[in-house]
Amino acid sequence: MIRHLDDFFWKSFFYLRMNKIDGDYLEFGCGSNIRSFRLAAKYKALEYPVPRLFAFDSFLGLPEPKGIDVHPHWKKGSMAVSLEEFRAVMKHQGLADKDYHPFEGFFDQTLRNHSPAEYGIHRAAMVFIDCDLYESTLDVLNFVRDILIPGGILAFDDWYCFSGAPDRGEQRAFHEFRTVLKDVTFIDYMTFGWHGRSFITHIQQTSQGGHI
Repeated sequence: MIRHLDDFFWKSFFYLRMNKIDGDYLEFGCGSNIRSFRLAAKYKALEYPVPRLFAFDSFLGLPEPKGIDVHPHWKKGSMAVSLEEFRAVMKHQGLADKDYHPFEGFFDQTLRNHSPAEYGIHRAAMVFIDCDLYESTLDVLNFVRDILIPGGILAFDDWYCFSGAPDRGEQRAFHEFRTVLKDVTFIDYMTFGWHGRSFITHIQQTSQGGHI
């Protein structure tokens, strides 16, 4: 499974470099999928243009799935990796604590009613979402809304979970999110594995250079 993910990250970071897209790497739900954050660190070390790495996770596993998020594979606490375990993997990867920025807590606490600026984040070159659940994914999308940039990458690790249903999970959150964005177009980019899909963001600019 790591091979297809490595291919996706290599191509994505190469794309960012070739197009000189400047911004940070943000991952949401990194505790259960340390391999993706490791790959971001790997290609950053090769002087790709992602200056900083940010990791957001509860580090306690999933919150309790409710309503449309109920799934036979996911339970409260599923895929838990502690922050200490995460740091140990990053250390083994060759990253010091100063090389990345982890933020611990469920997204309704760390993202909802908060802005990226509070974390010192202003531009997202790549956003990797591994939240599994609709509600968590919607929290992420609302959080990153104002830091999406032209040519940036928005990737969903669990796009085809819930049997690929468009009204469940990450797909539902994305479809709701994109309907309220009048100035952003999402271009199909790459799929990865059986489960993941990504998009490139194109943002219409005003004559003054800002968003509509």
